[in-house]
Amino acid sequence: YWTPYRSGKRMSATAPKPSQTESNATRASYLELQEALEADIDSAETVADVIAALEAAADAATSVAEELHEKASNIEDGFQHETEMSSQFNEQADEVESWADDLRGAGEEADEVEEPGDEPEAPDRTAFADTEEGRAAYDDALTTYSDAHEAWVEATEAWEEHQTALDDAKSAAQDALGSAPEV
Repeated sequence: YWTPYRSGKRMSATAPKPSQTESNATRASYLELQEALEADIDSAETVADVIAALEAAADAATSVAEELHEKASNIEDGFQHETEMSSQFNEQADEVESWADDLRGAGEEADEVEEPGDEPEAPDRTAFADTEEGRAAYDDALTTYSDAHEAWVEATEAWEEHQTALDDAKSAAQDALGSAPEV
């Protein structure tokens, strides 16, 4: 179990995450979005999954930035002028908004590619009659197979490139996560 500052005892089978021990709600939200992004990146199986995780994190970061701007505004309204604390909240909000933009841009260049199916099978010559029509049908089947096999090879190469793009997208997402400003 653990006890966040000025809060009740909480129990868990695992060690608490930083967001669970943070008593500041805004900071806890910010830490939670980072934890969720890291988990989503690790479990992503496609580039689309990485992009969706980055978009969700960017939206959550924008929300945190809005909370920080609201805190600054409330302080300024109370004191009727800008204070050091309101200025600090506005700076943090601007940094978080910039980071949200970085998150959105991290996966922009990656394309989605479908996984290729099984390799096509060559036609069986014995399945065609040993006549002129059978040989013509076999030649047609062989041409169709050749075209299908060539398309399959191209799809396999595109898939391998996609896997590299997925690794690159995950790496870019991890880099963006690592550049998160302090709040």
